[in-house]
Amino acid sequence: MSSRLASWAEVASIAGDALLIVNSTASEEAIAADVIERLGHSHTIYAIAPSSWVGWLATRGIPETRVIASCDQAGNELELNHFLESPAVLGWTGERAFGLVIGTAAHGRHNEEVKYVFEQRVAAFLRHGVFVAHALPLPELYMFDLAAVCHRLGRERRLAQYESRARDMVATCYALWEATGRPSHSDDMDRTDVMSAVRASMGDGIVQFDENAPVRLSPDMADGAAAAALVVRLGDTLVREIQVRDQAIRRLDGELKTRFRRTRQLLWRIVHE
Repeated sequence: MSSRLASWAEVASIAGDALLIVNSTASEEAIAADVIERLGHSHTIYAIAPSSWVGWLATRGIPETRVIASCDQAGNELELNHFLESPAVLGWTGERAFGLVIGTAAHGRHNEEVKYVFEQRVAAFLRHGVFVAHALPLPELYMFDLAAVCHRLGRERRLAQYESRARDMVATCYALWEATGRPSHSDDMDRTDVMSAVRASMGDGIVQFDENAPVRLSPDMADGAAAAALVVRLGDTLVREIQVRDQAIRRLDGELKTRFRRTRQLLWRIVHE
């Protein structure tokens, strides 16, 4: 499987525990409850959620022991997407290897929407699991493996590339029109020059009126850039964690030196008094 339209019955057949990420607003409790109801009969559900949702989840069969709240070590609330890339989440999810990951917030019905930041965070810990994008209360949902999620993260780059190709095609056709004296109309049946411009920019499929033919882009480049962006994010997370630990080590080192110095002073007094 890479990516495909699916059903809730197929989601129920996915092996392993489910990770529910509560990325809904407070006004969307009904949709979040619907997701839990659909998963609860087939999966043990774990959750990552803002602290304000923890009690609500407990009333729906997901105890606090299976929930990690989006807070720092001091208990301060963190923005969810920021929390999802933290070492705490990466470690917690890595220990459990979830079979499926799903957010409570709905996606677009026709797979036209990419929640870019959220899905980039999910890709960091999806591993061999399945990301489920639902459109509740509508019935459509889509399933993606890690390769498909990374492909989705390249959608913005592919769109930019398509727009660039389209502008090039229009510019070439405009130059051809100018070269022929800017006629108000043309009865010339020889459209070789125009078709060549279209073919060069958009590929042979569009000239052959093949509606299913993809526009000729460079998907490997877009997907590679998306994967590179994900690696950079993970690298930044590791660097921040190392910096935090180094600061803690330096602080402890300073405290130990201070205590050692005071101990020596105390021993000196004991010996000489």
